[in-house]
Amino acid sequence: MKRYISYGLSTIVLIAALWYLMQGITSEEWSLIGQDFGRLNWTYVIIGLAISMISHIARAERYRTILRPVHPGAKFIASFNAVMIGYAFNTVLPRAGEVIRPVVFAKREGIKTEQAIGAVLIERILDVLSIMLALFLVMAAAGDTVARIFSSYSVSNSGSDALQTNTIVSNLVVVLAVLIGLVGVLVFTRIGQLFAESVIGRIHKPTGVAIAGVINRISSGLSVIKEPRLYVRLILETAYRDWE
Repeated sequence: MKRYISYGLSTIVLIAALWYLMQGITSEEWSLIGQDFGRLNWTYVIIGLAISMISHIARAERYRTILRPVHPGAKFIASFNAVMIGYAFNTVLPRAGEVIRPVVFAKREGIKTEQAIGAVLIERILDVLSIMLALFLVMAAAGDTVARIFSSYSVSNSGSDALQTNTIVSNLVVVLAVLIGLVGVLVFTRIGQLFAESVIGRIHKPTGVAIAGVINRISSGLSVIKEPRLYVRLILETAYRDWE
């Protein structure tokens, strides 16, 4: 019963929002909208929607794969719903979905929120690696053209195109190094837990113990790093997600 009430309220809110947004549209504008829809090539629209849906499905499946070592029974529908809810929140507040998604997934699957958040760190590493690979491939195929494009967005004309391109690559490398370093510390050492227990714990023991527990649960969400058998699956799911 609660589910039907929730669906009903969501439908009412959606209809009310659409009605509010359409208040300022004149009859002439509606006519133009109809003409634009009439000129659409629906074959390309359907193909685009299918490709987009494959990307969303791949992202949901990748998230399940990352959490498989700690929660092998995760349902696909829970992961997919969390992904779509995250996208919805991103339209209201950029990047908010990256926080909402693991919270929603953890609640629906009955796991610790920190474990679900830890999996997001693995996703970011895979995404940065994917971007870097795409950038290197593009640079290898059309380096001069890419350099000119980057230079056209430069605030200042000083500095060479190559220097600006190298700066972008360097920034990606720094981000990747920070993420890998953080994951490595969390997965393969107890530095975070020991710091919380010995330093923060001296000031306030309950707080130190609580922080150490949070760090431990986040690190458990990263344990896919210790599962090489899942690497190929993660690579394929990332390829579908980022290269569709």
